[in-house]
Amino acid sequence: MSKFLSLCEQFDPASAGDPKWELIDFLKSKGINVSPVNNTDMLYIDTGSNTIPITVGSNEEQAESISADYGDYDVNSEVEGQANKAAKGMKGLAGRMVGTTPQRAKQALAKRQNVAKKAVDVYNKKTNKLEQDLRNAPI
Repeated sequence: MSKFLSLCEQFDPASAGDPKWELIDFLKSKGINVSPVNNTDMLYIDTGSNTIPITVGSNEEQAESISADYGDYDVNSEVEGQANKAAKGMKGLAGRMVGTTPQRAKQALAKRQNVAKKAVDVYNKKTNKLEQDLRNAPI
């Protein structure tokens, strides 16, 4: 095999384990007309009567918002709404012990806020590094 063909085979997106190309190969093997969108994680499925856009991503990426035929389900808004329904005082304590959805949502929201505090620290450190790099940059 020529070196060129060997390199082509080695860097073929269809054999790289990329979820987008794995999905395309699978759908094509089932006889479904699929068109990839270059430089994105999107592809189009042609059903004959209409074209369906699909974004291929990991579960972590899809966890924030779930898209379906009936519209987007915004996970963040739902959790925040449930957290706002959480009771306080003795009723809230009982709800936490039982594990009600509003109480669990309130705990998840608090956890997210703690992560946000850490994110601010990271952002400030990167800003300080950027300032230092700019000071040391040759002019």
